[in-house]
Amino acid sequence: MTQRTFIIMFISLCITLQFQCTRSPVSSGTGGTDFPNTRTVIGTLISSDGTPSAHSEVLLLSSSFNAFTNTSHTKLLEDTTDDNGVYRFSISDTGEYTITAVQIEDRTRAIVYGVHVDTDTVFVDAAVMSKPGTIKVTVPEGSSSDNGYIYVPGTTIAAKVNGDSKYVFLDSVPVGAISSINYGELNDTQVTVIRFDVPVTSEEVTIILEPSLKHAKKICFNTTATGADVAGNVIGFPVLIRLSSDNFDFLQAHKNGSDIRFTKNDGTSLSYEIETWDSVNSKAVLWVKVDTIFGNNDNQCITMYWGASIPLTSEASGSDVFDTAAGFQGVWHFNNTADATVKDATANRFEGTPRGKNIPASIQGLIGSAGAFKGDGYIEMPGTANSVLNFPEHGTYSLSAWVNIDSLVGEYQMIASKGDKQYNLQFKGATKNWQFTEFQDTVGWDETASAASSKTWVNLVGVRSGEKQYLYVNGVCTDSTIYTHPHFPSDTTYAEKQGYRNTTYNFMIGTKVDYNTWFFNGLIDEVRISSYAQSPDWIKLGYMNQRSDDMLVIFKNW
Repeated sequence: MTQRTFIIMFISLCITLQFQCTRSPVSSGTGGTDFPNTRTVIGTLISSDGTPSAHSEVLLLSSSFNAFTNTSHTKLLEDTTDDNGVYRFSISDTGEYTITAVQIEDRTRAIVYGVHVDTDTVFVDAAVMSKPGTIKVTVPEGSSSDNGYIYVPGTTIAAKVNGDSKYVFLDSVPVGAISSINYGELNDTQVTVIRFDVPVTSEEVTIILEPSLKHAKKICFNTTATGADVAGNVIGFPVLIRLSSDNFDFLQAHKNGSDIRFTKNDGTSLSYEIETWDSVNSKAVLWVKVDTIFGNNDNQCITMYWGASIPLTSEASGSDVFDTAAGFQGVWHFNNTADATVKDATANRFEGTPRGKNIPASIQGLIGSAGAFKGDGYIEMPGTANSVLNFPEHGTYSLSAWVNIDSLVGEYQMIASKGDKQYNLQFKGATKNWQFTEFQDTVGWDETASAASSKTWVNLVGVRSGEKQYLYVNGVCTDSTIYTHPHFPSDTTYAEKQGYRNTTYNFMIGTKVDYNTWFFNGLIDEVRISSYAQSPDWIKLGYMNQRSDDMLVIFKNW
């Protein structure tokens, strides 16, 4: 509503409630009105420059006050601050109240919630006057165009639903966290909460989308030097969101997270996947696809919504987040099904089948669940032998995984492989190195390597881009020099028989099919194959986001 509308509504309310409320004349700058009652509420208003906010108009209202219905138990009292910015109310009824204030000359405002009147004298914390903001509210579906209204309980801030308009604007809203925005209808006593804890910033517009969901939280991204420290923009990035009791109240959401939604600031819906949702233990892992993560930026945010009062169908979709059209050809989170199948999040559905003496178990990992490999088990992806996971010689692709190897022993320990004579991500015992290799026909293996470490989580990314090859460890390119390991050059007969690229094997995690004694011993999580060469910024952002002390994501209450 406009400033003029606010004043008119206030005058109208005072006239309507003159027999319900005790209201004495406001003396100019006297700082207090005298009532023959027993309880006193005293507080102070401060201007933004730190001086007393003198001659400000102050209202004391019941926290349940509804500007449109004015029920009989509501109270409205008025005062004006004195030269020291002090106001005082005398009141007989105990209860919870809200204080709102306006300084007409500079049009600043303030609000104080939760004023509990239960003793003879109640001292209210000083409130700072600021330029107000605006709340743009999406009108709920099924609302009445004739009788519907939206209001802030405990204040005179309210507005009618205007015909077929999709939005209602609440103007001149004091800065701070508004306890709730409600919807009601004039011919009905029932009201509905649209959103709890709505933040208002001075001279800015707060937009309330998804009105069927009562709760919202800002999820912001810090790519500056104090956060992920990524300079360039990253396109089409799946952001990892870890929820816990520290940043999310699972009791407010549906038990399976089906009412979770994400949007950009302009209201555009964002694709998301729920990898795990454990409301009993207050833990969840989600992935949200953001079209652009801006480099060297700390003010980019998206919004997460939840809290539907009716059952909702989940809109989560891993294949939308890890889109094959964007180059994701295989993504394995290790959030296994009941029969231990390792699901592929992409639309390719290259599901993994556990095999071996001790099949890999699913246990708590770095990101939700991980695969626990005991040195004699592996995961095979049937149907991948002749698939999009085959890349041509000198092709373009990326292969990545999080690994936690038990010990730096053995000839080789295979992390992920498409066969010895195609491509591999592995540990080599002789040099105690991580290796990313691609086999060149009749020539041998192109190798990039880096020193390995045990009993700690390490992020490995191998990138092939034409004749160039890179290995990244924990977001840093550790090797871009290709060493070509020849394929038994002294044995011409053997080379002629077996020295050619072989793309007919299935993709495997934890071993390679043609040398299935080179098993991995330790934990593996979040294995991915992409049909494009991931950029240095992409790789670093992934590491900084997915590490245990996530340096990208910041949760804010709006």
